[in-house]
Amino acid sequence: MLIDWPQAKRGPFYQAAREKVEAALETGTGAAEAQEAFAALCSHAGVLVR
Repeated sequence: MLIDWPQAKRGPFYQAAREKVEAALETGTGAAEAQEAFAALCSHAGVLVR
């Protein structure tokens, strides 16, 4: 989903989420932080579904 995120809407929330998700995938740790950053991005964009 992050790969397909609209280029025009990539700001600080996107960057934080991307960095946290990539770090979690590389190290196998930090999944909770990645989830939190992704949820913040989705909430900021108005697409968060609980």
